[in-house]
Amino acid sequence: DLTLDRVRLTGQVSDVYDSGRVIAQASGGSAKHEVGLWLTHLALRAAEVVAPIRSTLVRKKGGGAEVISLGTTMSPQEAKGHLQAILSDYRRGQEIPLCFFPQTSKAYALSLYEAEEDKERESKEAVALVKAEEAWRSEPGAEASDPYNLTLHQGAAPFSPGYTLVEVSER
Repeated sequence: DLTLDRVRLTGQVSDVYDSGRVIAQASGGSAKHEVGLWLTHLALRAAEVVAPIRSTLVRKKGGGAEVISLGTTMSPQEAKGHLQAILSDYRRGQEIPLCFFPQTSKAYALSLYEAEEDKERESKEAVALVKAEEAWRSEPGAEASDPYNLTLHQGAAPFSPGYTLVEVSER
């Protein structure tokens, strides 16, 4: 139970053990599962239900397993700050379309993170944009093929240079 900016968040979180929260997933999963892990982790840290808590997602990847683990170093105040920013974006999304692309964003962030340190920042960002474009259009489940995104962006990649959000008329 947590109140942020006059909004009360309540719920029950499963899979919490003495060692932290552990989610086992039989499928390969997607970026949306990682977003869910992150949001629940923030809520647990902000509510100080268990302090400190580690959140771990274990899922199938190729012939093996992938482990994503979120640590215990974030303070409850930091977690509340992140949740308030997300809540603000949610409210904004009730008024205008939000450009939120988990797969594309993950590809961009991973590319920046994994880039060689000696490259110039500009070239790292250019490579990351190429990776984002590939993720945007990759099948199956490409975000570019999502009906919402097709309608809103009319086939354009929303992170391309010079892109502006098209006006969506009421029907």
